[in-house]
Amino acid sequence: MKNSLKLVIILFLGVFQVALAQNTISGTIRDANGPLPGANVIETGTNNGVSTDFDGNFEISVSDGASLEISYTGYFAQTIEVGNQSSFDILFGGDKAKWIAAANTLKARFYLHQKDYSNALTAAQSGISNASGDMRYRPGSSVSGDTNLFWTILAGSRAGDLGNNFEDGTESYLLQILDATNVLSRNHAKTDETARRAYYMIDASGSSNVGIIEEREPQNMVTYFENKLIMAEAAARSGGVAAGLPHLNDVRAWLNSGGHLNSSF
Repeated sequence: MKNSLKLVIILFLGVFQVALAQNTISGTIRDANGPLPGANVIETGTNNGVSTDFDGNFEISVSDGASLEISYTGYFAQTIEVGNQSSFDILFGGDKAKWIAAANTLKARFYLHQKDYSNALTAAQSGISNASGDMRYRPGSSVSGDTNLFWTILAGSRAGDLGNNFEDGTESYLLQILDATNVLSRNHAKTDETARRAYYMIDASGSSNVGIIEEREPQNMVTYFENKLIMAEAAARSGGVAAGLPHLNDVRAWLNSGGHLNSSF
């Protein structure tokens, strides 16, 4: 009799559910956007492995008592004991504190939109405290077909639809305030925005984008950067500029250290 294990992995939420079985394991690996082709499923300690098909499905025969290694670009690899477990953490590798911190940053975001600055500040104080706790969308490999969403828009647009310049040729406000030579520049002794300005530059032709619009560049969902800015605004609005400034200076220091820039910069 052929026994089977049904496995569904929800990478975006960071958990997946299993129903236990014995010799053959089959299932689907997906995230919030749909199935994930090209995810690796390997029997631990062996060369026995498969990759998910175009629809994210897989089937693998394993020995009794086997464990599985599940991996996909942009997510923590996870070793799964085929036993009594029924829930596994993919995104934060089982780190409960990171989940709680991300949840508090989301609460702070909600309160800020409601102009409830006191509760926004309280929630953010228990939110993401450093960039290692960031929740980011990480596009997969070329096998998966998963790409940076800005890159996807650029690839499907007409010439000139996406770029850094207005119709009259003027550079976007973002690039102007990051340009130390521009009258609108916000550069000062605490920050050198040369690299960050280059990171935000967009080659409208799509041929040489290595920054924010690079094909596999991660994209922010819930981050330390946002959490600190929430703290700065909420503290300033409820207690004055002096109360918010220390949080803003933390952001400046983090940016100046190269926060969220990739290896090209």
